[in-house]
Amino acid sequence: MTGSVISFVLNRIDPFLEWALPPLYRPRFVADGWDVGFAIDDVPRDIDLSSMKPHEKANLIVREGLGAQFSYYCEANLYSYSGTGLRGIAVVFISEGGQEDVHIPLELNPKRPLKVLNLPSRQWIHQDMRGSFPIRDEAAQRLAVCKSVKFRASLPSGRDFEATIVEEPLKGKVP
Repeated sequence: MTGSVISFVLNRIDPFLEWALPPLYRPRFVADGWDVGFAIDDVPRDIDLSSMKPHEKANLIVREGLGAQFSYYCEANLYSYSGTGLRGIAVVFISEGGQEDVHIPLELNPKRPLKVLNLPSRQWIHQDMRGSFPIRDEAAQRLAVCKSVKFRASLPSGRDFEATIVEEPLKGKVP
């Protein structure tokens, strides 16, 4: 009986503690790696893609009006002091104009959408995320001027959690 009363009281004050003691409740996120790739359709024969950097490939796609499949890979380490879960996980590409392209990442093994991530108390966990999506026209233009990529999820209290994965994603500058 006492245990259930204590649990009830703690569940009621948990949102206040999350607000009052953010270092204890806010997970930590550290991006370890970032990589991008392009599978470009109908490349003119005189263009050598192997010597091009990702931002040059994105500019080529925009300039020539080509279609492509864009893929990304991210390694992240997450830590929670009190233990929590993250729901509604998304990778968000933010362009210079502030427009957001939201994508649900995939786990590497097995290949399924990464929707939930449970963080045990006082332990670092390693999570690999990847994804791909087609780009053409407007999507290619937004990606070419993308200024950052964010990791976004919801905490059990309903508050949003957001952390930067990489600044200038086509140049691979991990913060």
